[in-house]
Amino acid sequence: MSEIKNSFFETKYYWCKNCDETIKLLLYLFDGFYNSENISKLNQQEEARERKFKAEHNENCKKNKIIDNISEISNLIEQKLTEFRIKKAELERTFLERKDIVNLEKYFGHNFFWILINSVYSHFRKQLNSEIFPYTPNCIVFSGFKESDRNRGWVSWDIFRCRVNNNYLIKQVLSLSLNKKFKTESTDLTSQISEYNFLQLMKTLSHEISHCLLSDFYRIYGYNGEYSHRLEHERLIAIIEEYLWKTEEIKLIVPLIIDFIKEKIEYVKENIWHLEEEEKQLATEEIVSKKNKREKIKENLKYLAHLQIDLEKIKEK
Repeated sequence: MSEIKNSFFETKYYWCKNCDETIKLLLYLFDGFYNSENISKLNQQEEARERKFKAEHNENCKKNKIIDNISEISNLIEQKLTEFRIKKAELERTFLERKDIVNLEKYFGHNFFWILINSVYSHFRKQLNSEIFPYTPNCIVFSGFKESDRNRGWVSWDIFRCRVNNNYLIKQVLSLSLNKKFKTESTDLTSQISEYNFLQLMKTLSHEISHCLLSDFYRIYGYNGEYSHRLEHERLIAIIEEYLWKTEEIKLIVPLIIDFIKEKIEYVKENIWHLEEEEKQLATEEIVSKKNKREKIKENLKYLAHLQIDLEKIKEK
């Protein structure tokens, strides 16, 4: 009997060398290895495999692995910091040193103000109660600098409403526009539009972003279109403007604006000097021409005073 059993075991064991753990367990039982110690070991092995599987598929463990991978990359990068600093210095030598009008105009492009408007809007939207934003989108569309004789800035609403039985579908898009005069005054040496200076641009941006933040609140509250300039709106403008001056985007552009205003001051001073010289050369009888020159000189002096005040205020920011 033992010979038969051994022969059977050898055949079965050879056939099942690569079988799963269940078959091996049967072979243990058949060959007389059935005891509590072996069963306990098998149970422990199964529990270990289960723990390993859970660990590998656990979200927290996955995050830890990602962090470990990032740490490895950080260590590799830090090993090259010396070389990086040398390359960085070489690269910065190629940067344009002059902060001229051409460079400033690039910042008055579409993308710069789109990013600025939405980063400020998002910052305050996260702080206000989310319930007051039932319809407004997460992103404001910047429509650019547009011609207008009435407004410094404005927000337009594109609202889609639909009702099916007792269900409502309302979708809204907010578009923010700025007056083209802001761009002209901030990038053109020859322009003299003092009421559209950079300081006023910051106030206008704050004003329009405040409209966007409170649009749903006032519409639902039922102020019949009179919500535009209520107390909540005015207070929010001041808070937004203070924050706006501290943003990285504005910190980036302010030095260029300061240099531009200084350049503009020199341009206006030179213009005044030329006007005064032209006035001196006019004959005494040319009363009308002399009067026109004198008016232009006064306008330039007044504008010069505005520029100097603006420069000091921006520096204080």
